[in-house]
Amino acid sequence: MVVIAIIGIIAGIILVLVSDSGKKAKAAATKQSLSGLRSAMALCCANNENSLHASIFNPDNGIDICLSENTGARFLTASELRAENVYYEINASCSNPWIKVHVDGHPKDECNETPDASSGNSNNFIIETAGLLSPSGC
Repeated sequence: MVVIAIIGIIAGIILVLVSDSGKKAKAAATKQSLSGLRSAMALCCANNENSLHASIFNPDNGIDICLSENTGARFLTASELRAENVYYEINASCSNPWIKVHVDGHPKDECNETPDASSGNSNNFIIETAGLLSPSGC
């Protein structure tokens, strides 16, 4: 009986560790996917006469990131980001482009948008020409 109890405890610990590593892998895949949008933004804004697409909620497959010309770079859908919903808040001007990505329903809670009560800001992904800023813990 003692041996069976010990095996049960060890199995429980292993299941928790494996479950958490799956969430971490999905968070890493989400960040990797979003880092590709930085390149797409730079491609679109290489020509200053271009502009980024306006803010968009749960985009369909195939909506190009660049409004002025077809770059072939598209917004990622919620399922591609391993989430239930995604909202892209965009500064469309190529003179100072940025994209805030609000994610909801991601398996790793730290990747979801959560308002910060102290600052009033939201915990979300920010894509700028300088790089990708991820929510803390994601």
